[in-house]
Amino acid sequence: MRDQSLVHALTLLPPALRSCFREEQPMRMPVEEIRLRAGRPIMVSAAGLEREVPGSSPVTAAQLRQVMENVTGSSLHSAAESLKRGYVTASGGCRVGICGTAAVSGGAVGSIREISSLCIRVAREQPGIAAPLLHLLNEKGRILNTIVISPPGFGKTTLLRDMVRLVSDRGIRVALADERGELAAVTGGVPRFDVGAHTDVMTGAPKEYAVMTLLRTMTPHVIALDEISEACDARAVALAANCGTAIFATVHGYDRQDVLARPVLAEIRARGIFRRAVTIRLEDGKRSFLTEAI
Repeated sequence: MRDQSLVHALTLLPPALRSCFREEQPMRMPVEEIRLRAGRPIMVSAAGLEREVPGSSPVTAAQLRQVMENVTGSSLHSAAESLKRGYVTASGGCRVGICGTAAVSGGAVGSIREISSLCIRVAREQPGIAAPLLHLLNEKGRILNTIVISPPGFGKTTLLRDMVRLVSDRGIRVALADERGELAAVTGGVPRFDVGAHTDVMTGAPKEYAVMTLLRTMTPHVIALDEISEACDARAVALAANCGTAIFATVHGYDRQDVLARPVLAEIRARGIFRRAVTIRLEDGKRSFLTEAI
């Protein structure tokens, strides 16, 4: 049986690149990324390890441009703001990272031209993956502020998505600040991924704006946001905490000591906002979760 998440991501490729993929999985673990580099064969990665797709020819600049046309629905202009930040999210939740020559004007990046490589993240859901953790994320019936930690490609977004679904399906209102459009993959107002029956989603807005708006309009019990990496993201977390709303968030890192030592999270650390840390580990191709009190 084919990996339908991978099949969906492959629809972004032109036929010549798509035909390189066979019925079987290119790697033992599910593919997490498809990497296209000009002049190089197609690579796929899982758990941070890359492997060449057998039989693939060097990717051409024209093929990279075609992928971008497919991702943006032949409207690069409509994705201009996102492209400035080096990525664009395709319909269905696949985030495509972009590398190339930056066009700089007045000290700011206006666009990325002459694309040299693309990284297509395969958006997938794994219902039930967070179930063993759920009893550890609440205390006397109260949802605890929880941060999910791991290096890139270990499945933070997938775990967060299922945490949201499980909590929401218990009748708890969740507001999802889906800045990159990956968590819910809303298309035509309807989430492609199951994020629960009592979840409201704001897509595309910066986290700080989204959190402020969701607090005012949706009265959530829990706010969820992905990838806390900048001061404005940390302010969004602090804003939710000020309103007494529980928080689920993710951050790149190796463990809680690594993450909480960062200057960008200074206020969060000083105020003791998070009560639980879930660290995703990977050994011999198998994921495990370490849940700790903070």
